[in-house]
Amino acid sequence: MDSFETLARDYAPAGQDAPQAAAPAAEAPKGRRGRKRSPTAKPEPAPAPAAPPPPVFVGGKARSEAIPLDYPVAYAGRTYAEVVLRRPTAGEVGAYLDALAAGGEGLLPVFYAADGSPIPREVLAVLDDDDDVRIWGRVADFLPSRLRALLEATAGANSSPPAGESTGRTSST
Repeated sequence: MDSFETLARDYAPAGQDAPQAAAPAAEAPKGRRGRKRSPTAKPEPAPAPAAPPPPVFVGGKARSEAIPLDYPVAYAGRTYAEVVLRRPTAGEVGAYLDALAAGGEGLLPVFYAADGSPIPREVLAVLDDDDDVRIWGRVADFLPSRLRALLEATAGANSSPPAGESTGRTSST
């Protein structure tokens, strides 16, 4: 039976040719009572297989769009001259919904700077109204359906009827 050292040395991931077995090493000199001495150098472990690159989206609809700001904003030593709307992944949607369920205020995971970092809430809060309206006019195009439905339900619950219209009956009497 092969020793662990031999198996480790000759290991090759599936689909790759195994290295040729080296000639057996000369037997180590024996000490008293015929026992082998322990080798002084430990065998090098087989290199760990390289991790595959992360998955990426290929084809399909556009997943992001850069919207230039007519009125750039400076904050924390950085200037924001555009907002990149990016469609969130399932993991980002889950984290957002978890934050809402825990009673926190989540920021829709669609607002990013050109370098891919999230745009701070403070920057979004001070955008010029014209820039803000343009951005929000495009947000729905980058929301998965369950976030779009949540946003529409929230907007409907927080809106009041246009001026002069009745709100409907509020009691049964």
